[in-house]
Amino acid sequence: MMLVWTAAVHAGMLAVAVLAALAAALALVDAVRQFTLHTARNTIERRFTDSTVGLFTGWALVGAMSSVSAALTAMGVRIPGFPAILWAMIGLVVCIWITAFYAMTERGRMTIALGLGWGMFWLVFPRLLSETPSVWVAIGAAMGAFVVILATESRRHRINHAERRAAMGRPVDDII
Repeated sequence: MMLVWTAAVHAGMLAVAVLAALAAALALVDAVRQFTLHTARNTIERRFTDSTVGLFTGWALVGAMSSVSAALTAMGVRIPGFPAILWAMIGLVVCIWITAFYAMTERGRMTIALGLGWGMFWLVFPRLLSETPSVWVAIGAAMGAFVVILATESRRHRINHAERRAAMGRPVDDII
């Protein structure tokens, strides 16, 4: 799906690019959901499945959001009274919320957060250094990546703390 997305972007077929990016993002989000329902049996399985899919999921969500934004801009979709920056920020918030939600499953899926961070990194610099800069989108992307990584690490810390309490025979119900 991402090969179709890449080919469509380079060919200028934005509608195909949007459909491919959304299909890839939805398939990867479903894969993460399945990994949550059926956890990895060992560390090697987790590294080969969760890590690869997690990184790709974070990046694909950013790609889907960017594709939708580019297609709407190319079609000239404008709503009177709402600046384009508002729609870009709404797209960022939706992408960040979905990523944070799935990154905080299980023990805290840091790979999803890092995948989003990588994708947001590639949003920040073009928004700062291009011919049409958008400082607010760059700041929103950078802060969003930071918040998702911080929230994921917080989840990991809470789980590790609960495990330590359980190992000492203390209650953990109020922590998780």
